[in-house]
Amino acid sequence: MAVRVQKFGGAGLSTIEKVKQVALHLKALHDAGDSVIAVVSAMGSTTNDLIAKAYEISDHPDKRELDMLISTGERVSMSLLTMALKDLGCEALSLTGSQAGIMTDGEHSSATITQVKPIRVEAALSEGKIVVIAGFQGVNPDSKEITTLGRGGTDTTAVALAGHFKADRCEIIKEVDGICSADPRLVTSPKVFSEINYETMKSMCHWGTKALHLPCVQLAEKLGVAIWVGPLDENAGGTRVHQMASAVVAVNHLPSLFAVSWKSSLVDFSKWLNEKCEKQNWRAPIKVYQSSSDNNTTAIYQADEMQLKAIEQMIQEEQGGLDCQVEWRNQSALTLTGAEALDSFVVENSIMTFSSENSKTWIVSPEESAIAADSLHSAVTKP
Repeated sequence: MAVRVQKFGGAGLSTIEKVKQVALHLKALHDAGDSVIAVVSAMGSTTNDLIAKAYEISDHPDKRELDMLISTGERVSMSLLTMALKDLGCEALSLTGSQAGIMTDGEHSSATITQVKPIRVEAALSEGKIVVIAGFQGVNPDSKEITTLGRGGTDTTAVALAGHFKADRCEIIKEVDGICSADPRLVTSPKVFSEINYETMKSMCHWGTKALHLPCVQLAEKLGVAIWVGPLDENAGGTRVHQMASAVVAVNHLPSLFAVSWKSSLVDFSKWLNEKCEKQNWRAPIKVYQSSSDNNTTAIYQADEMQLKAIEQMIQEEQGGLDCQVEWRNQSALTLTGAEALDSFVVENSIMTFSSENSKTWIVSPEESAIAADSLHSAVTKP
């Protein structure tokens, strides 16, 4: 009897009718003889709505309390889906991340799964039940605190469970045909890949694709778990992410970036920033790139407007100054991944360009990002 681990995103659970549709789908799998584990995200825009409420209360929501708040979204989804399954006559059980044995470190808002001990999941499956698990969350076994895994973390929950139960693959169900060569909202006629290797997928995730959560791909590679991304009807397409896949070429887009430069011999700004955010228990911005030359270091971070405002205020208030400056703000990164002869591709009006293994990145304004992305995508996909 095969174990099927399927993750359902917020768009696929955004209405009661969609929840009922997912329940019918899971019942069909179960009736066919599979052991079924469904890992669910919050419905629709629930997480964004909860975060917005937090920022109405505080300019800098406490990370621990923010985790307590936003972890409720997945609990709503798991409960409603389990009710729908039971209404169809299925034996089903909903479990939070902690109840499902998802153990993490203590890092609020970006926790890492350290161990999976799904005792209650195993018991329920042995009783023939469909198990519905709240993704994106776990518990630190030492402090007993609820933690969240970062945006997109339900993918990672699903991969961890697929690895534990030795499923043939982890299935990420989305309202798309698969993983595309570029964001369909930015470019015309993106290509849907049939397969992608882990290395390329990690680069795509780092530079902005929302198809998968980066830690999910890293964990899948470590555990040797293949990931399938596609629609509810698995015969309609889909993309398989695994070790032996051939290389692909993709254009990725990462918005809301700012850059800070400083004299390397005088200060380590990144260390200072992390320490300040940790002391205040604030969310730290995500560092996506750093380079050094001639005793000068530049780092690029992704942050929302409130984070950047707080960082600039902390720099201004620092006694004695930090001898650092914000070079630019509110820019976007366009990254070409997997193409040969990367130097032959040019993006006009970029303010910064840099390369890493198998990729090239241009920093452009938000206003130009869509035009530049479409032009770059056309150049790399032309016959």
